Amino acid sequence: MDNLAALATRETAVLRRIASVTGTIEHITNQLKKLGVYEEYKSIHRAYAQLLGHDLGQEALKRALFIQWFSLSAPAFLSGIDEVETEAELLVNTRLNLLLEGEQADAELISMLHYYGTWEWVFQRPEFVHLKALQALVEAIAAASAAGVSFAPAAPPLKLAEMPDRGGMGSYGLSWGGWALPPPPLDNRD
Repeated sequence: MDNLAALATRETAVLRRIASVTGTIEHITNQLKKLGVYEEYKSIHRAYAQLLGHDLGQEALKRALFIQWFSLSAPAFLSGIDEVETEAELLVNTRLNLLLEGEQADAELISMLHYYGTWEWVFQRPEFVHLKALQALVEAIAAASAAGVSFAPAAPPLKLAEMPDRGGMGSYGLSWGGWALPPPPLDNRD
């Protein structure tokens, strides 16, 4: 079983493969399939889910959640993630629900959830309705958003020196600086 450092290394390798492919959407998609990127990212996500019982902190959960969210919010030809396994996704969300029930989620995880929760299709799906604490949080986020109010907690400052060691989640965090604010519009990115 991979540990967090090994999984971050695997993700870094995958991100380099993604960045190395250029061309049309169709060409990139075909090349990523040929390079095994989609299958590798699915395997990495599964490995993070398998670590949940062994990870004493919440890092494996955060990284798995990021992959789940990114698979739904970014096109596969850009993210390298075409899908995650349903069983692994349910395992991750079930663990998340347990942390929320026990009020054990740390500030960074809560900030991430407030960010991800604004996309209703991430958690508000039939296969997750039984996860009551998660659904309650998502409903509260939606209600606050509809009212134009943000009740997201202040996230701890990102430790930028640690972000490169946090896989795709770290790369994404470094690209715009954290979970507390939405990323800049695509046309303003370098």
